[in-house]
Amino acid sequence: MKSETDSSLFTKVWISNKKLNGLLDTVSLLMGGHGGADLVKELGLDLHKACSTIQTAGGSPHRIMGKIRTAVTYNGITKDIDLFVCPSLRQPLYLGVDFWRRFGLAPHIEGVEGDVEVVDKIELEQFSKSHPTEPHNLSREKQEQLDRVKANGDRSLNLVQAGHRWKNTKFDLSRIHYR
Repeated sequence: MKSETDSSLFTKVWISNKKLNGLLDTVSLLMGGHGGADLVKELGLDLHKACSTIQTAGGSPHRIMGKIRTAVTYNGITKDIDLFVCPSLRQPLYLGVDFWRRFGLAPHIEGVEGDVEVVDKIELEQFSKSHPTEPHNLSREKQEQLDRVKANGDRSLNLVQAGHRWKNTKFDLSRIHYR
């Protein structure tokens, strides 16, 4: 189905008892956009807060408000899917590649027989190899502080200046460059 004002492809899905038109998009996630927070509240779904952002194809960042796990029905088939809520996006619902895979709409990938978990594992392995990370060892106090921030969905921490400026001379030594 096509929107009257847009040449993009849309399809009808049901989330709980609500029928929605979702934009078939190449985003990797199933995304609830404009009005997503209101929809979560209206349907009585539990929103698990998240501290993350996404970047659209145009390059602009958008904050993810949280994630819900909900039943999505398409063509009479119902699957439990994670839906990320990002109210600053223009469309109410983006049906990304994860939706395509769950409902068998994704293009065939050579060597993989449509197993979503296998495809996800391959993608994760490729990402891990191209973006190696080193563990960050936090003190117990810092780990507890981080856990509190994550639990509250807060997006910032109060930073405390660790050192003192050296101001014993008429020159600010922190700005002097030695050769």
